[in-house]
Amino acid sequence: MLLSIISSALITFLFLPLHILFLPEFDVFNYLVFLPPMIGTFILAQCGSLIRGFENWVDNIKLKAELETRNLKNELELLKSQINPHFLFNTLNNIDALIHKSPDDASRSLLSLSDMLRYMIYETNVENVSLNKEIEYLEHYIKLQKLRLRETEFVNYTFLQNCKDTEIAPVLFLPFVEMHLSMLQMKVNYPL
Repeated sequence: MLLSIISSALITFLFLPLHILFLPEFDVFNYLVFLPPMIGTFILAQCGSLIRGFENWVDNIKLKAELETRNLKNELELLKSQINPHFLFNTLNNIDALIHKSPDDASRSLLSLSDMLRYMIYETNVENVSLNKEIEYLEHYIKLQKLRLRETEFVNYTFLQNCKDTEIAPVLFLPFVEMHLSMLQMKVNYPL
């Protein structure tokens, strides 16, 4: 609005001297002379305001979509950080206890833990991973959990051949497996 008033005044004051030069019988008090440039300026200013408003609206939509995407990525990062220190310390303690009983099993468990950590650090930085890698990660996780749980047959799954090329978000199934294992600890029998 302020822009339209300023531009109207500017064009009017530019138009007035030119009009006086070319029309000697120009009457300064004839306001009809000022009307066409003022209307034109007002229309141009309003069109500019509409365009700027539309651009702001589109920018706000883009910003909202970007914030939603960033929020989803943050939620995914939170899921990726689900390997908490409690799990890590328990696993290391279990491997330490296993070293004295069965060094070969301890070595395999340590390699499983190493593979899990490598997967979490280096391979989950993308939006999607192959279902094969995710299942392999979960197998390592379950193998390490078996070290501390008495029941050894607590997860069964079937892997369909036509799903081999499927891609999913990294660490998508881990919360479900963790929940199942925590229910096992509480002696509640929920099939996974």
